[in-house]
Amino acid sequence: MRIFLILLFLTFSTTTVIGQFGDPYRRAKVVLKSGEQLNGEGKFKNKGYKFKENEMAKPETIAYEDIDYLSITDGNLDKRVYRFYQFNGRKKYLKLELVIPGEKLELYVYQYNINSSGAGGISFGQTVTKFYLKKPEDDKPVYMGLYEPVANQLKVRVLEYFQDCPSLIEKVENKDFRMRDGLWQIVEYYNETCGH
Repeated sequence: MRIFLILLFLTFSTTTVIGQFGDPYRRAKVVLKSGEQLNGEGKFKNKGYKFKENEMAKPETIAYEDIDYLSITDGNLDKRVYRFYQFNGRKKYLKLELVIPGEKLELYVYQYNINSSGAGGISFGQTVTKFYLKKPEDDKPVYMGLYEPVANQLKVRVLEYFQDCPSLIEKVENKDFRMRDGLWQIVEYYNETCGH
């Protein structure tokens, strides 16, 4: 019983520490909808982006509704661009990463990890990627779905969304573009070949 209590205490302690210190500050440029640009460092929080101009400055929380976009430089010096949207009348903003910008079509993704453990203490993780597309006439990105081998609604949504590009639809139906590969190739093809 004593060992159980010690393990329980360690589990809660570790969870608390990870929760407090898990997400580090990263170099960022925040562009507000007002046009103002802020350079410094920050991290994502539930109610907004926690931002400070330098390590010594006091952080402030910027509401996601006030941010036009956010450019973050990660540890590999790669830049990632994020925009924030509300869907289905919810109050919470969804953080979408812009992975392919374009004048005719943009590809956004929302990614999260699922970690599970099975029999014998074997654990595994999987990254889930949900795809969103945005044409200039769209107010916000349109949810396409995620690739699921059994019930693949992604292909159905893609065929509906790209009615303005018969050659792309033909490539999807002929399996030149496969949903299991994601939408990167499709978006690049659309930007080069289709659209107005």
